[in-house]
Amino acid sequence: MEEDVEETYERMSVIDIVGVPEVAPTTPTATPEDVQPYLSQWLLAFSTGDYEGAIIAASEAVWILPEDNSIRCKLATAFLMAGKYSQAAEALEYILGKNPDHAEARSLADSREILAYLIREARVALKNKDYGSALIPIKRAINFVPTFAEPYVLRAIVHYQHGRRSDCIGDLKK
Repeated sequence: MEEDVEETYERMSVIDIVGVPEVAPTTPTATPEDVQPYLSQWLLAFSTGDYEGAIIAASEAVWILPEDNSIRCKLATAFLMAGKYSQAAEALEYILGKNPDHAEARSLADSREILAYLIREARVALKNKDYGSALIPIKRAINFVPTFAEPYVLRAIVHYQHGRRSDCIGDLKK
């Protein structure tokens, strides 16, 4: 019993600090049935507007079955509804990195809230002349929605500041 408490503490510490566990020490016998109680908790919490509770339930389910992208989408949705856009983007990047055509993740990545958050982060970095930091949310926004023009304009500014005029013009043409 004491080991269970320590293991739970370790796991919750990782979830609390990192947000979305990428690698979890799952057992080879973990099945979708093992996560059903957590998915039920997620549904109840989410449907009542308890997004923090939904995050905890989905995080537990991800911990058990880390490769199940539908569970990660539930986690990303809960993060999104809780206003935790960075964590939502992180969960979606993980899914889209493994499966770029994942329809549900792609739809969530098109969310105005996530794009607005990423653009806001990029603008703050540009205002502070921290061009390297600005590129991170710019690239994330481009990866999420390649047809969205604003990240290309912001990236053009970074290219211009670094003297890469041809790259700047290329981004402005997109």
